[in-house]
Amino acid sequence: MGVGALRQRRLRRGKKPASAARLRTYGSRAELLAGVYLAGDLGVLGVWLVDPSDIARPGALAAIMVVVGCVGVAMVLARRRLPSSIGDLAIGGSLVLITLAVLCCPLRTHVGLFEPYYIWVGFASPMWVPRRRALAYVALAVIASGVVTLVSDHAAADAFWFVVVVTLVVAYVTVDALTRTLVERERLAAVGEMASMITHELRNPLGVVANAVFLARHSLGPGIDPAVGQHLDMAEREVDKANAIISHLVAFVRPRKPILEPVAMDDLVAEVLETTPAPAGVAVAVAVGSTALVVDRGQLAEILVNLVANAYDALEGEGALRIAAARGDHAVTVTVEDNGPGFDGDLAERIFEPFFTTKHSGTGLGLAIVRRLAQVNGGDITVVSQRGRGTRFILTLPAGRTAAGPPPSPGAARRGAAAHATPRP
Repeated sequence: MGVGALRQRRLRRGKKPASAARLRTYGSRAELLAGVYLAGDLGVLGVWLVDPSDIARPGALAAIMVVVGCVGVAMVLARRRLPSSIGDLAIGGSLVLITLAVLCCPLRTHVGLFEPYYIWVGFASPMWVPRRRALAYVALAVIASGVVTLVSDHAAADAFWFVVVVTLVVAYVTVDALTRTLVERERLAAVGEMASMITHELRNPLGVVANAVFLARHSLGPGIDPAVGQHLDMAEREVDKANAIISHLVAFVRPRKPILEPVAMDDLVAEVLETTPAPAGVAVAVAVGSTALVVDRGQLAEILVNLVANAYDALEGEGALRIAAARGDHAVTVTVEDNGPGFDGDLAERIFEPFFTTKHSGTGLGLAIVRRLAQVNGGDITVVSQRGRGTRFILTLPAGRTAAGPPPSPGAARRGAAAHATPRP
């Protein structure tokens, strides 16, 4: 199916083009921001009406309230034309306005009543900006509220600041975790829909192409022209590659339930290295000892094959690879480390995202499947890398489990490794 047909199908299902989706996102974000700004105005107005004598500088506070109200109205009116940096502008502007309100309009009795507005930064920043900028905004909010506390001569100012900081940090951590969970679920849902469509639309045509190649080769017989045979071989390889990509999509979206069994790491690593031999210029060191754990043997083999193959690619034919394992009280840690070129921390945050790849021919699914398989086995995987100093993948799996379910055959790891050796991210 062509790109135009896919686009028409999306439109028939009521899905908007990307530009319309972005406008809708920015519009709803502006409306939410405007609501927050106007709600803050109403909160200040409520404090003012309850005890007008508590406001030290009513004129200055009124001016700030007018600015906040105008900004809120302007965001609603211009909601379809807002820049993509509206989140940064709103959070940074909020910090400035809150600090001005607290410093220029101190309260005589209810000191610190305005400082909880800083907590809004902890809620908003992880939803609208990347993690590093969100942490920077939270740090700025802590510093700004601390400055306000330092200039205050009220005895309860320190207590107010402590409550604000604790609540701010808790708000950030909670919303950041929830946001990441929701984003991951949305991503999985989108990938699942795409995988179902691709599987349905491409499996049959690929089968037809494979059968046509087979029949062509069979009809030409043993005296086939070498050039024709080369083209048929190329067609078969490309069909196999396309089928492997589809299988990887399905494996990522719907991984099978693990079949737990005792696994000796030394045997498993030996089988993986036999399936994925090292290039001539790469030295492989194994330090797994007698480590054993209860896990799905085939899925762990698939994880290690992807990590080892990625290390080979990073080393570009020359370097060192080390595979190690250690058993703790509650977890077994497996590390795959190379001394290749490494990469920056920004890339480390995205490397496990589906379809994210730095390779020209990669699918971006290998490491996404690795994390998915680690999670379905009750563990997780992280990466530590520094440009020019290599990369280390750290796989953590639970220790102390007992085997359940029928164990796979002794060659399960070998077959699982061979089945998932390509394509790589």
